[in-house]
Amino acid sequence: MFEDEGETGYFYACDKRNGDDPIVDALHIYDVAEAEKGKKLYLYQIIWSEDGLKAGLFIDNFCHAIFNFDSGRGYCRTNFPSESHEFTETHEWKDECLKWFKLSS
Repeated sequence: MFEDEGETGYFYACDKRNGDDPIVDALHIYDVAEAEKGKKLYLYQIIWSEDGLKAGLFIDNFCHAIFNFDSGRGYCRTNFPSESHEFTETHEWKDECLKWFKLSS
């Protein structure tokens, strides 16, 4: 799930089996004040890998964050927050993760 609540943008990994608290990890994508410089309209997409176990957040066709639900790992370009003990040990970005998505050019 992606949320922009007016101050920040976050990409969330959710597990609906967790009832009232489905969020298992959160990745910081941007601060609104920085993102709004210049362009005002953006295309947001959550794209899933073919195996259905990885989800990437793409903004204007640029990947900002990925969740790998198979390994329980999140990746984001800001690496913030730096860790979450519930889902992943680090959020460090790795370009090689882009291979999980078939993107048209």
